[in-house]
Order: sequence, then structure tokens, then C-alpha cells
Amino acid sequence: MSSGAQKVELPSPRGNLCADAKPKNSIIQGLGLPNILPKPQINLPRNPDLDATWCGSLEILDMVSCGQFCDGFQAHLPGKVHPETVEYSRLMPNVLQYTLLPCSSVLAEIFENDRPTVNDMALLFSPGDFERSKQQYFSLLGLLEMRYMALRSHINGVNLLISSSKRLNLDSCVK
Repeated sequence: MSSGAQKVELPSPRGNLCADAKPKNSIIQGLGLPNILPKPQINLPRNPDLDATWCGSLEILDMVSCGQFCDGFQAHLPGKVHPETVEYSRLMPNVLQYTLLPCSSVLAEIFENDRPTVNDMALLFSPGDFERSKQQYFSLLGLLEMRYMALRSHINGVNLLISSSKRLNLDSCVK
């Protein structure tokens, strides 16, 4: 067994299976736990706050099935954010109602000739800690990416746009 590896026994109907597990370079390596999280495709320079500033549901109003309700979502603040964003995120209703729109028209309207950058992010959305929330999150993310769509809402006079982070200008991200 190479250095840094540990022997892991996995229960099996035919007895215990043994496997060599090596922790990858990560912040949890010092804890002796293997890093099983997928690596992000881009490294965002502003680490999100670990505590969710908002928890609730997304209701997509114009889906073919007379609306789609995605529950158990969380919003996190990026590392640096305007103070008004912090206050606004705490006042958001439990159910956010969105319209599904083509990304190209929404981005052109808001950002004109520029593409959004990391600095344009105000909230980072993620699934909750239960399986249904994760399934809904990845299903919605797949829809947004494959069809090049975005979700748009107007809440208390503020536009809230949700799109895949893959739409960010990669030049604005630290590699």
C-alpha cells in the first residue's frame, strides 16, 4: 500500500471487500477522509458562505405541466457581496416564482453586449440535503444548460435571474 493510503473494508453479501483508498488533495485530507466530491469545472474566486441565507422553493410558472414546483433549494452569498444583497436575500419569500426564458434574450437585455461574470453573481443556488431536492436541482440545471434557458423573477422591484454558472465569462474566473 502506498503512503497516504488506507485500507477500507466494505460490507458485502459474500463477506467484506477490501479496497485501498487514497485521499486526494483537499481541505479534508487532514481529517483522513477521501474527497468524493466532483471537481468544479471552473474555480470561482469568491467562495460562497457555507450557511444558506435563504431556503425555500422555486415555482416555474410556464412549464408545460402547468407549472413545476422545486422544493428544498438554498441560496448562499458569494464571499464578497453588496450589503443590499444581504438584506434583500433575507427578505425573499419562501416560494420564488419564475418564468423560463431563452438565455440569449435575457442576457442581451440585462448585460447588453457583455457576458455575465463572477462579479455579477449575487446568490448561488444549491439543492437541500435530501434526495428529492438534489434530483430536482440537477433536472432543472440540465434543462437550463441543454436548452440554453434562464429563470427570471421580479420580487419587490428587483430582478432575479438564475442561469447555469457555465454561462459566466470564463475570463473572469481564476484558473
